[in-house]
Amino acid sequence: MVKFEKIMRKIVIFMILAVYVMVVGIVGWSLIESHGVKEVTVEAEVADILGVKEKIREGTSWDVIYRYSYNGKTYEEEVDGTKSCKQGDKANIVIDSGHPNKVILFTKKEKIGFLSVINGTVAIFVILIIIDNRKKSLG
Repeated sequence: MVKFEKIMRKIVIFMILAVYVMVVGIVGWSLIESHGVKEVTVEAEVADILGVKEKIREGTSWDVIYRYSYNGKTYEEEVDGTKSCKQGDKANIVIDSGHPNKVILFTKKEKIGFLSVINGTVAIFVILIIIDNRKKSLG
């Protein structure tokens, strides 16, 4: 039974490591792809609510159309997954200054913050696993 537990533990660790590598890879690639994109925050108004997308724990997720101006030109863009709002509400959104009609949902700062939290969490777990293995080998 002890051998089975060791094998299962290694499989679980491998699966966690695989998920970690995939998440970091996807977010990292997204960060690389956004290199050169100048993110600009603008104030937008909810021009229209297209409908409820899904119910989430924090409230309802809506598909909305934001109306905003950048460099004297007005844009209207659909954004998915906005938290509860009403028509006419104001919100700060991030756009690509080179392509002002593109609303950025996951900014560079958010990606870096997410990667920092994930890497820190994994580092703590690795340290705990190493400490646990050393205790077992000494005891």
